[in-house]
Amino acid sequence: MSLGNNGLSWALPLDEPFGVALLLDYDSGRDEVINTLDGKDRTLKGMGDLGGALQAGMELSYLLDPFRSYVKVLQATKKRHYGGEDLGRTLLAELGVGTVTPLNDQFSLQTNLSTTWANSGYQRGYFGVTPEQAQRTAFSTWRPGSGFKDVTLTAALNYEWTQNIALQAGAGVTALVGDAADSPIVAKKVATLSFVSASYSF
Repeated sequence: MSLGNNGLSWALPLDEPFGVALLLDYDSGRDEVINTLDGKDRTLKGMGDLGGALQAGMELSYLLDPFRSYVKVLQATKKRHYGGEDLGRTLLAELGVGTVTPLNDQFSLQTNLSTTWANSGYQRGYFGVTPEQAQRTAFSTWRPGSGFKDVTLTAALNYEWTQNIALQAGAGVTALVGDAADSPIVAKKVATLSFVSASYSF
């Protein structure tokens, strides 16, 4: 079992090359006024705040050394409402392939290519504009459907600090696709990202 920035993961005892893990995570939602390093971003003012939700799911993986392919599905444990509409229980499915290259006893380099599919509730919550929101903002009404929303490539350096604690730092690029990319609230379809994380295995 491991606990990190991506939530709680409990790997079931299966022999390689197959893997199954139970997942528990939290979708923090989104505020209409976003705090940034430069102050407050009010671009979404009038959209309203999207509340958070606990997510539960499962990951299925297959190891074909040195590559590992996986499918990860997470669904919100409660229904959410946003912009005067019912989003239901949002659902995400991530499909990816990655590889880990050992550099020495403590360091390794991890690369990952993935794409994410989202149901209509998630798409409408993060990329849609309801008629009610359109009346309060300068955005036109947009009702995205279920479909793939992005493609992401990341590279990260892993450091095994102790037998139980691992640290990670990396960077990547994400490109929105489909209805998500066409949303009127999207300013950039391609974005770079950097991250640091820690995990504890027990």
